[in-house]
This record gives sequence, structure tokens and C-alpha cells, in this order.
Amino acid sequence: MVSVFDIYDYMPHVDCGKCLAGSCIKYAQAIAKGEARPEDCSVLHDDPEATAEIYKLLSEDEDAPYVN
Repeated sequence: MVSVFDIYDYMPHVDCGKCLAGSCIKYAQAIAKGEARPEDCSVLHDDPEATAEIYKLLSEDEDAPYVN
């Protein structure tokens, strides 16, 4: 399973709260569970490279839930 911390490495670490998760680590957890998409983070939305890296992590994990 993809590590929440691996996803968190690509998060902006600003804890802006715009995603309603309250923090970047909680949003990373939601991504790992398939409950959120990276591009729905307003800061990640402007960072296509980080978003692509998160999707790469998810695609390499056969147990990761995929968010479409």
C-alpha cells in the first residue's frame, strides 16, 4: 500500500484548510484512501508535477484505490 507519507512528500505543507481536510497530512490520507484527488487541492492544482508524482505513486501500488 502506498504510504501516506510518500504522498505527503508531494503535498504543499501549507495547511491552508481550503480542502476542508484541515491539513495536508489529512488530505494525503484521503488521497491514499481514494476519497480525494490530488488536483482538488487548490495548491496542488497549480503544481502539475507534484500531482503527476502522486498519481505515479498510486499507479505503482496494485492495492491503491484509483480516483477518477
